[in-house]
Amino acid sequence: MAKFQYTARTKEGKLESDIAEASSLEAAISMLQNQQLVIIEIKPFIEAEYLNLNILTKQIASLINRIKSEDIVLFSKQLSILIQAKVPLVQSLRVLTKQTRNPNFAGIINAVANDVDAGMIFSRALSKYPKVFSNFFIQMTRSGEISGRLEETLTYLSDYINKQYLLNSKARGAMIYPAFI
Repeated sequence: MAKFQYTARTKEGKLESDIAEASSLEAAISMLQNQQLVIIEIKPFIEAEYLNLNILTKQIASLINRIKSEDIVLFSKQLSILIQAKVPLVQSLRVLTKQTRNPNFAGIINAVANDVDAGMIFSRALSKYPKVFSNFFIQMTRSGEISGRLEETLTYLSDYINKQYLLNSKARGAMIYPAFI
């Protein structure tokens, strides 16, 4: 059986895209028409094209929802303020989960909150996400936990990451400028 990728309209007028299996193109068209679909486009299904499109879609989604330096800066600053206000760590993390706009980051913060609630040390919970939290961030958080100055450490990290972000932005701008000349 051959596969055919099609785009068609249902009798309700909705656009539908899917893959149909049939012995030939004519058989696929007949099968779709029997389902009362109005065929807009139909072509042989090529697995490689579909996989590349699927990979591209996932890459675009990850770029849109990727966790930015500003997210980490804001997280650190807000967590520091909540801890200074004597709000328990797990409760602080739950509050930040609800306030975070980036759904990927909110999910990570929630997972960290669950780990801490289950008894895991905060820095250990952060270390499960090395693509989000740098080794420097994790080790500084650990030293803040050990010294009992977590809120000060988080404030420092917030300022440090913000300065790094600004420095990287200026460096990128300086490298792009000669390209326009």
